Amino acid sequence: MPLPSQHVAMTLPLLAVVPPRWRVPLFAGAVLIDADHLVDVAWVRAGGDERRVFVPLHGLDVIAAVAALAWWRKDERIAAFALGMALHHAMDYAAERDWVKVALLWRVARRFLAPRARRAWMHRSPVTWF
Repeated sequence: MPLPSQHVAMTLPLLAVVPPRWRVPLFAGAVLIDADHLVDVAWVRAGGDERRVFVPLHGLDVIAAVAALAWWRKDERIAAFALGMALHHAMDYAAERDWVKVALLWRVARRFLAPRARRAWMHRSPVTWF
């Protein structure tokens, strides 16, 4: 799994060339969506089944929904957020080649059960997550 610092490193060059009004939503979509991993961490630390993967903001279906909302609302900031999400997802998939995060609906249909998900990062110190 790419670390948030790696998502930042890949996003910075793009931030330099997009219009200023896109920078914050693009950054949020590309980097800050990793905050949804905290749901999984809280679940496991509270004694939940480690084989369950939630990450509600990760998934091509979620990106498509955000892009559709941007089109429907004619809002380029929402579109920039969707672009950031797509960049984030591409990095995650390239690094992991793991189908767990491909679609939120896929995870919902399986009650979030993903027994082969790689979760070693959760057991390291939070300082190493960045």
